[in-house]
Amino acid sequence: MYDPRTHSLGTQFKTIRKERGYSASTVADGILSVSTLYKFEENDVNLSFIKVVQLLEKMHVDLDDFVQITDSNFNNEYQIFLNQMNVLYSENKLVDLEDIFISHLHQYQSNKDHFDLVCAATTMALLKNLNHNYPVNQALVSDLTNYLLRVGGWQNFQITVFGNCLTIISSRVIEIMAKEMITQHEEHRLNSKNSEYLLLALVNTIDAMIDRKDFIYAKELVNDIESMDIPEISLLARFKLIFLKNLLLLDAEEAKKSNGALLLSLDRLGSKQLAAAYQAYMNEFYSQNN
Repeated sequence: MYDPRTHSLGTQFKTIRKERGYSASTVADGILSVSTLYKFEENDVNLSFIKVVQLLEKMHVDLDDFVQITDSNFNNEYQIFLNQMNVLYSENKLVDLEDIFISHLHQYQSNKDHFDLVCAATTMALLKNLNHNYPVNQALVSDLTNYLLRVGGWQNFQITVFGNCLTIISSRVIEIMAKEMITQHEEHRLNSKNSEYLLLALVNTIDAMIDRKDFIYAKELVNDIESMDIPEISLLARFKLIFLKNLLLLDAEEAKKSNGALLLSLDRLGSKQLAAAYQAYMNEFYSQNN
């Protein structure tokens, strides 16, 4: 399914057309007017799925390849945004985060640009993480949910957005999205790099479900992840998965012993701050669930 983002599709299309030496008139012939093509390339108009496919065929460009290219560019832009937000988040700058949220929200309401939608939702999730009482804009969450559910092939960008917005997405929708991503992995519709992003997102989903005290689904996710064939797993993701699995599946004494050994290893590797954070997490888990 065609990804409906329009933030940079036209620009990327124009780049490919010029790189391949096609004139605007040659590509547009029999499909649409040259002036409409120029407007698309300047991101001034949206084109239907069929029109985009027809234009790409004129240049002998596969749709999947085109979506992959635009997704990569979109993901890079989102990563720059995340880096900026993480600085504000780590410094607890609620006022600055709220200003950015409101700015992207107003831009999205004005232009319906999916990049502004994603940035507004991500910032709102960060605000919710810092202040559990922060009001959630349900209309924005609904639009984000509809956008993600329309995606036919999840790429790094959508997986990362999903992971960053878990705080504001409903448990039912999280289950639907997680199931879809796991299905795409099983059907080999995700490349190895996407699978790494998927694993980290699913591990964070376990964390989110524990926070909501939905231990049944959290345990289901642990089993789903362990059945997935992902050869390359980042050390941090593997550590967090084992840590959470111990909390969910072992009795308290066994879990404390096993996780204590994990935290000791982390401490010896020089990650004292991270080890302390996980220790605090475990302490809170048992204080709330005993």
